[in-house]
This record gives sequence, structure tokens and C-alpha cells, in this order.
Amino acid sequence: NIVHTGMLIPEAHEIFVCAASCLRGVVLTAAELGMSHRFSTVEVKENNLLDGNMEELVIEGVTDILRRLPKRPPAVLVYTSCVHHFAGCDLEMIYRELRQRYPEIDFVDCYMNPIMRKSGLTPDQLMRSRLYMLLKERPIQENAVAIIGNDLPIAKDSDLMALLQGKKVHEITACETYAQYQEMAESALYISSYPSAKAGGDMLAQRLGGRHLYVPYSYDYEEIEAGLHMVCRT
Repeated sequence: NIVHTGMLIPEAHEIFVCAASCLRGVVLTAAELGMSHRFSTVEVKENNLLDGNMEELVIEGVTDILRRLPKRPPAVLVYTSCVHHFAGCDLEMIYRELRQRYPEIDFVDCYMNPIMRKSGLTPDQLMRSRLYMLLKERPIQENAVAIIGNDLPIAKDSDLMALLQGKKVHEITACETYAQYQEMAESALYISSYPSAKAGGDMLAQRLGGRHLYVPYSYDYEEIEAGLHMVCRT
């Protein structure tokens, strides 16, 4: 789920701002991963909604968590929920204030919002796009390629990796530090295969200037061959 996906960013800390009933599942997911030390919560209660202090709750809740952490993380993923949208919460102001308070931390807006399923990007598409929103522009290296959107590393003996021999291949699943993660921004080509990652790949290419190639998974030999030929031509 979205907890697993966000944890792919190395050294990042996740903060979920939700009602207690919503927090139950994601708390268990973080524990299942053995990543509770990279996971925190801010509970939204009924009085927060009635008193109209939702923005203050997020800002001060995140601030309190960051003050208590033994080490300041390089990046923080803040997950708001559907209740913030129902209440008309000023999310832009929230992130603007957090960035002013902690200029050394990269904040990214993430969403635990089931009402987004029927309009615009799905929660999975949006989460996978957020995985690469923290990448900062740097000089593009024509020999560098990034595999994006996957939950697991591409097999080293796969046809795709054979075609990319001699290239510098980046994968978020292979990054152990936030600095290694940032090196993905040097890629001239981004390759995605997972359908939910396509929109994020397009956003990444538009923002950083590389080229995005969508080569979908397939069980059809002709489609597989066509995809590999597309990689070769690129």
C-alpha cells in the first residue's frame, strides 16, 4: 500500500495525519515492514474539524514530531486524508510554512484519500508520481537511465537490463541513501513498465528534461518485442 511505496525513498520519514480508524492499517503496515522508526502519526479528532484548526494541527503536529526525532531526516512525506479536503484545508499554506520552518528538509505532499479514486489520478498513480517529486534538477548524463515506478528491482538477467548494458542504470529500489536517490535526476531516459507509474514518468520528464519511455508489461510476444525495439531505438 502507500506506506510501502513511500518507504522506497531512502532515509525519508513518513507522517500520516488521519483519524484514528484510518491510522490503524498504516501503523500495522509500518510495523510489518520493521520501519516504525521511519513512521509517525498525527491524529485528527472531531474537535479539530469543528474548531477549524486543521491547518494548525498539521503544522504543529509535524513540527512536534520533527523536534522529537533523534535525527533530522533529509525528506518528509506528509500524508493528508479525505477529511482535509472535505474541510477545505489550505494545504499549500501548510507546506509553505513547513518549508520555511525547515528549509533543510525536502517536504512532499502525499495523500491517503479514497475519494480520489474516481477523478483525476488514482491514489496509486499519485503516490508513484510523488516518489520522484523530490528529485532536484542537475546536469543530464546521456549515458544514465532510470527505471521508475517499480516496487522491486528489475532482474539483472532480464532482456531490458541486457539492452542497457554499458549504461548507468538507476533504480529507487537499489538506493540506500538519499544522496544516491538524488543521482536519479541525472538520467536522460526514464523507463516505466507499471501502468500506475506512467503519469509520474511523464511529470518527471516534463520537470527535469529527460525523456520518458513507457514499456508496459505484457504476455504477448509481439508486444514484448515491440517494446524492446522501442528501447533500442531510444
